[in-house]
Amino acid sequence: MELHADYLELEMPELANHLLREAGQVGDEPTNPTALLEYLKLQFVMVDLAALLPGQKKQPRGVLSYSDRIVGVDVSLGGSAHRARFTTMHEIGHYVLPNHQNDLYVCDEQDLSIEAMIEVEREANEFAAELLFKGDQFTRQANDCDITPESIKTLALQYDASFEATARRFVERSARECSLAVFGPAPGRDVIDTSRRGRWQHRYTVSSAEFRTRYFRRLLGEVPTEVIKKLVVPGRDFADSIDEEIAVSAATGDEHRLHVSFFTNHHCVFALMQPANARGR
Repeated sequence: MELHADYLELEMPELANHLLREAGQVGDEPTNPTALLEYLKLQFVMVDLAALLPGQKKQPRGVLSYSDRIVGVDVSLGGSAHRARFTTMHEIGHYVLPNHQNDLYVCDEQDLSIEAMIEVEREANEFAAELLFKGDQFTRQANDCDITPESIKTLALQYDASFEATARRFVERSARECSLAVFGPAPGRDVIDTSRRGRWQHRYTVSSAEFRTRYFRRLLGEVPTEVIKKLVVPGRDFADSIDEEIAVSAATGDEHRLHVSFFTNHHCVFALMQPANARGR
């Protein structure tokens, strides 16, 4: 009997690490998407995608033309370096991931978010995060830090990533018990009114595996009005949190005492949670 190998299939983290290494992006500096594009021999363009691709149901933010070897980012992201970088890495994910075989990918805001509905878009987001945070390098550093907004800010600046993406990754990759609830402005409310309820609505919760096992998967409800009044101040620093100890009732009837740090990037309000008795460990 003869044995034959089919083909080498790398897991996503291995593929991302291989690309980072071959493109010279292993180290402490933020990942440079230009180096990744050059290694893959992909051309980058910033273009008005709505004009280039008329008839799209949603405003496109990124595009990959596989046969033309072109990665495009919409001009609307020109003022947001973090979003443009992530979008570029997302499209690189479509190019290199083995089960992404479309000749043309047109990605909108939802595709590039945690609310992505399509499997290949979620995979491209995961791959982009692996590139952005350099796989296990971020994980090791995050687990050496205290669970605080200050730690998240430090890592965000180191990796040149958005505060929200860094906060989410920090919790997802933590070996400790912690959770992050993210709240966004209610639709149609462009003027901040701290006297009205429901101004900040729950968007999503991410939790570490240890936290999910012992406590709960997500936190529901609203940010307390008195917290909002203190947070929504022009120029307030991301790491300047309002810290409270609260009791949370779970569906099982158990009550958990949690230390919660509320902080904001002026687009979202975050609640970073950990067991009250674990604070400072």
